[in-house]
Amino acid sequence: MSLIASTIWQLTNLALVSMAINIVIVAVVFYILTMLTFKISIGLFYLRIFEKKWQRRTVYGVMAVSTIFSLVAFFFAIFHCGTPKSGLLVYTRQRDGQCSSDASVLGIGYTHALIVSTTDWLYAIMPIPLLMETRIPKREKVIVGGILALGAMYVSAQFSHITSLTKYTVVAFAR
Repeated sequence: MSLIASTIWQLTNLALVSMAINIVIVAVVFYILTMLTFKISIGLFYLRIFEKKWQRRTVYGVMAVSTIFSLVAFFFAIFHCGTPKSGLLVYTRQRDGQCSSDASVLGIGYTHALIVSTTDWLYAIMPIPLLMETRIPKREKVIVGGILALGAMYVSAQFSHITSLTKYTVVAFAR
C-alpha cells in the first residue's frame, strides 16, 4: 500500500473511531434521559391514582431520588472526560488517563442501575395495596395481579442482570 493510501486509510479509521465514540456517548446519554422521563411519567401517573398520604410521599421520594441521581449520571456520562468536543478528543484523553477513573465510571454505572431497578421494584409493588382495596370482582383482581406479577418478573430479571455485571470492567478505548 502506498503512503497516500495508508494515510487515507488511517484518517478514515480515525473518523470511524471518532464517530463510534460519539455514538456511544449519545446512546448512553439518551438511555439515561429515557429512564429519567419514564420514571417521572410513572410517578406522575401514580400521583393521580394514589390518595393515601404515605403512598404519595413514597412516590415523591422515589421520583426525587431517581431524578437527582439520573441527572448526576447524565452529566457524568457527558463530562467524565471533559467537554466532549469530538470522539477523538475523548479517545485521546482516555488513552492519556485524563478521564475519570474506571472505579468512578463503574460506581456511577452500578449505582444508576441499582436506583433504576429499585425504582422499578417500588413502582411494581406500590399498586398492590390499591388493588386489594378496590371493589372489583375477584377474577379481575387476579388478572390485574397477574399483570403486576409480569412487571415484578421484569424487575427481578434486572436485579439478576446487575449482579452479573460485577465480572465486567470499563472498556477503555485506548488501552
